[in-house]
Amino acid sequence: MTKLSSIHTEAWLAALVESSNDAIISKTLDGIVTSWNASAERTFGYSAEEMIGQSILQIIPSERHGEEALILGRIRGGERLDHFETRRRRKDGMLIDIALTVSPIKDETGRILGVSKIARDITEERRGRETQRLLMREVNHRSKNLLAVVEARVGICR
Repeated sequence: MTKLSSIHTEAWLAALVESSNDAIISKTLDGIVTSWNASAERTFGYSAEEMIGQSILQIIPSERHGEEALILGRIRGGERLDHFETRRRRKDGMLIDIALTVSPIKDETGRILGVSKIARDITEERRGRETQRLLMREVNHRSKNLLAVVEARVGICR
């Protein structure tokens, strides 16, 4: 196997980030966006030009701003957050459900330089789970009603 050049490796990684179906965002430890891939544009409705240099709080509903402080605090401590489900606001104002993976970005000495966020829109998945939950409750309710009718009929026949 041949060793890839540093330039080739960087181009390869950049292409992976840009072609991902997940929104991939990097930011400073102060929450300022430093990169925003094409999927982030599709997911949140903001272009990279609109978001880079801006606070990530722009896509976080005001009632969830505290989450960002907690996330940044955990990242500063070197932690990684896997599959953290939350809500974010698109440019058009619509709230979407997302699953986040948040990781520290470290230099070669291990010093934390920033934050990497991978976000997946799970709005439809969550709606599907909720619909399934409602249908199961309805089936359970109707089954109990049917059982009560059968038990009443058996009682009458005795």
